[in-house]
Amino acid sequence: MLSNLNSFKSKENIKSIPENTGVDATEAAIARIIQLLKHPDDLSNGKLASQRRKFAAEKASIDAQLKAAMETQLDDTKRGLDALAAIKQETNRVCKNLADIDQLCVTSHIQNYNRIRVVCEFS
Repeated sequence: MLSNLNSFKSKENIKSIPENTGVDATEAAIARIIQLLKHPDDLSNGKLASQRRKFAAEKASIDAQLKAAMETQLDDTKRGLDALAAIKQETNRVCKNLADIDQLCVTSHIQNYNRIRVVCEFS
């Protein structure tokens, strides 16, 4: 049994796994299985079934945690996008108000307004 697991860990098999997809996790899982199933009798005396149940429960717990974390991230992202949309609307409103003020100043006969506007643009 150990020889089969060691052959799985061979360099050819590890090279076939794309980079950054959990080679370390695969190696850790193999080491954990080797530690749990040290004797051939471990496969037949029910230890394998109990380990499968334990791993299934562990996986379900991790999946639930990941789902909750993902939902939190999505909610935070949605709130951020909503805030950006509100800020964009407010910015557009301010720009429109400034354009209106500029137009009012042009149409009213404020003395030296064009000169004031040029000075403000350089400030």
